[in-house]
Amino acid sequence: MLAVSDRFAAMQDGTEKTALAVKLFGRAGLDMIPMLNMGRNALAEMIAEGQRLNPVTTESARQAEIFNDNMTRLGKTFSAVGVAFLNDLLPVISELSQIFADDALAGDVKKVGAGMDELAPKSAFLGEALKALVIVGGNVGFVLKGIGTELGGLAAQFVAFISGNSPGRVPSAR
Repeated sequence: MLAVSDRFAAMQDGTEKTALAVKLFGRAGLDMIPMLNMGRNALAEMIAEGQRLNPVTTESARQAEIFNDNMTRLGKTFSAVGVAFLNDLLPVISELSQIFADDALAGDVKKVGAGMDELAPKSAFLGEALKALVIVGGNVGFVLKGIGTELGGLAAQFVAFISGNSPGRVPSAR
């Protein structure tokens, strides 16, 4: 990264510099040009200050990756709990629907209506509880996975930046 900064500092401002920044760093490269224009020494001072103020180590990046993996597993666990709950509930719902269908086909509409009147408050509560469980489980899993992904990505990017192992790195012109 320091060599890249020296190369940018030596280049004339213009389309060639802009194109190189985008090629190396994507759209973020446009925002990085002023920093890269400062050259090796200024960038090295910024990196050293950043390391003093916010020490991110390879170990902390590794831990962030473990956290991210655990959040992914936790999200899958929430999904599995919901599926298991529904799997346990399906036989009961299937049996009830079969009873109602049999009564309706037998022409015993009064029996079906009475059964529905009894079941309606319970099934409404059960339906709302199931919806809430699925929504909460899905949202919690999604949020935790997102947090883990962002933390892991940020830590990995910072370590790569500090160590000079950024993708698209321009080799030193020495």
